[in-house]
Amino acid sequence: IDSSANDDIRLFRVFYHNSEEPTDDVANADGWNTAQPSTVAPFSAAGYFFAKELNARYNVPVGVIQSCMGGTPIHTWMPESVMNEAVGSSTNAEYADSRLYNGMIHPLRKVTARGVLWYQGEGDFNSYDVNYGLLMKGWRAAFGRENMWFTTVTLPRYPDADAYFACREQQKAASLRDPYATYSVNIDCGLLPKDVAEGDTLNPQGIHPYDKKPVGERAA
Repeated sequence: IDSSANDDIRLFRVFYHNSEEPTDDVANADGWNTAQPSTVAPFSAAGYFFAKELNARYNVPVGVIQSCMGGTPIHTWMPESVMNEAVGSSTNAEYADSRLYNGMIHPLRKVTARGVLWYQGEGDFNSYDVNYGLLMKGWRAAFGRENMWFTTVTLPRYPDADAYFACREQQKAASLRDPYATYSVNIDCGLLPKDVAEGDTLNPQGIHPYDKKPVGERAA
């Protein structure tokens, strides 16, 4: 973080916004910021390392938008336009169908995005491959880019091995079926409970890898 200052890396954080209807205004009080210790510290580490790697490799400015929320079902990120084809629906009232898409993705639809780093929606992995394919279809239509790229950041290691294995396989399957999608493997980056640092109450089971650098670089 202390050595993160770089005018060629720009960061934009979308703040949490849950909405029953699609919204036009993005929930953000900061706007675009250059990378520096004060802006990198609260930003997605995987997203920052992704941008840093691309900037170093191609010597071009890289802008990254962070719009995410942990522990959510994929249905809440799917636009209403594809929900009639979805398998199942969200059982979580706070994260009901399309609510986070409405508040956190729909307002971004006029941004000329080269692609999406998808590291979300594993709260319900049943038929994840079908629903993720529909999500990609819906987002591309909303952004007006049929070839908008999706890079799937597959799940790291976790004690719930069977469920995480099933979800990884479905993430992979959906990515392989789509001509404008790929995936990165991160199973070796995960923690087990015995590896969790003492006093880490936010991550007691090790669901979030401590080392985000390989996660971001592999996505790049």
